[in-house]
Amino acid sequence: MGLFDKQIKKQMESLSIEQLEEMRDQGLDVEEYLAAAYQKQEEENALLETNQIDVSKLEKYARVPRDIDSEFFVEIAGKAPMLGKDKWRNAYMHAPIVYTGIVQADGVLFAPGDETTGYVALVVLDRTHGNDIDWIDQKAKEVHKVVYGANVPKDMRKIAEGIRKQEGYFTYKLPSSINEGMDIWVTVNTVSQKILPKTFIPKQRVIPCLLTDDLKENKMPSLSVIPARFYEV
Repeated sequence: MGLFDKQIKKQMESLSIEQLEEMRDQGLDVEEYLAAAYQKQEEENALLETNQIDVSKLEKYARVPRDIDSEFFVEIAGKAPMLGKDKWRNAYMHAPIVYTGIVQADGVLFAPGDETTGYVALVVLDRTHGNDIDWIDQKAKEVHKVVYGANVPKDMRKIAEGIRKQEGYFTYKLPSSINEGMDIWVTVNTVSQKILPKTFIPKQRVIPCLLTDDLKENKMPSLSVIPARFYEV
């Protein structure tokens, strides 16, 4: 196999199931890669089943203002910055816990490891569903399906393009075609596998974080991932 063929093979293996299915529907022969992608997904799902979390353990940490000397505060906030200490302290004392849904993630996050990488996160700022991790997971999957669907709604096209490319950081508020009248955002966050449950994404497919500043379009999100030891089973 030549260098060019190896590059093509690597590129094809990096495509999502939705992208491969779209290519198949266009008449392209991608059955070999699609079968491998299905097999990989089955293996990932089986592994996720072994990785349970209990977010009810975070309820006591959701109460604000937090004690700045508490183990929870110190581990997540880290060392105080040289400048802006008051702002930093206040942000972590009052930051709400949000359960970021997985819209899209680097494949390494679905198996044990020690990488630091990004994922496309769904952030639900709504009292009704903001703490419902099953609902958040389903909404994240719905967004993913829309993004890679054949008929992307007009008000989702810019967001879909950003998610498909996933180049750098982005933050978008979900439009009316999919937000169900709620305050829902999609953004990019970074996570180290070392602080995930068993070092990979759990079955519930959410990553709890502290939101230390308001989300704004085209601004890097202020999401600090909560270490798994505070909520794993």
